[in-house]
Amino acid sequence: MTTLITTAQSTIDQLNNHLFSAIARLNNDNLTVEEINAESERAKSIIGLSDQIIKGVNATNQSLQIISRNFDASQDQGFLLENRTRRSSGG
Repeated sequence: MTTLITTAQSTIDQLNNHLFSAIARLNNDNLTVEEINAESERAKSIIGLSDQIIKGVNATNQSLQIISRNFDASQDQGFLLENRTRRSSGG
């Protein structure tokens, strides 16, 4: 699970770098109208891809939460079953 979390964080960090780079390019005062239009289209593409990346990371997080809850629940059930067995056997 740690690998998935690390990968997700790395993906978000890379995404942030791309988004801030796009902002910096759009903020360049020396761009021509054509360059601004090209950067604007590029930024729209980055935003669309970003949305998909974020959805993927959110799905991964939800999966990890479900796995974690189920893992905790199965450990609790095992503990309860173990205690019942001890009590019923007099241990």
